[in-house]
Amino acid sequence: MDEVEQKVQRFALGLRHVRRHAGDPSYRTLSNKMNYSYSTVSRMLNGQIFPRWETVEQFLRACKVNENALDGRWRTRWLEIAELISPIGETVPYEDDDEFADATEPPTRPTMECPQCGALIVNPLRHQAWHAALARGRGPQRPSATGQHQQGLRRASG
Repeated sequence: MDEVEQKVQRFALGLRHVRRHAGDPSYRTLSNKMNYSYSTVSRMLNGQIFPRWETVEQFLRACKVNENALDGRWRTRWLEIAELISPIGETVPYEDDDEFADATEPPTRPTMECPQCGALIVNPLRHQAWHAALARGRGPQRPSATGQHQQGLRRASG
């Protein structure tokens, strides 16, 4: 039996002790109070599955475990085993959560303001070419539309 299996079995044993201290309610009674199936309760208490926290929480509430033990000792044990079964990597303290806040924001492109026209410049070469064309009296060059689009515009205006 490996470390994970041992911890799951010990967790199940702890849950069985809770059940005993609650007066040994039947699996059927527990499943009704928890709103989970009989087989889920049975497999959880026999260590055949490692349950989701919601299931454990409902079980502990059905057995009238006090909130401090539920949120403290039991939650800590469950998290420890869950991390062994499905590790999510290095543990990050809650204070450092802001470090990951920017991960979903797109990177910003450096911009600067043109001293001549006040426009925000993202592509300096394109902007210089625009000013050069304007100085030569040609005006800014925009990408041309497709030939069909240009013909449609000519027909509409003519």
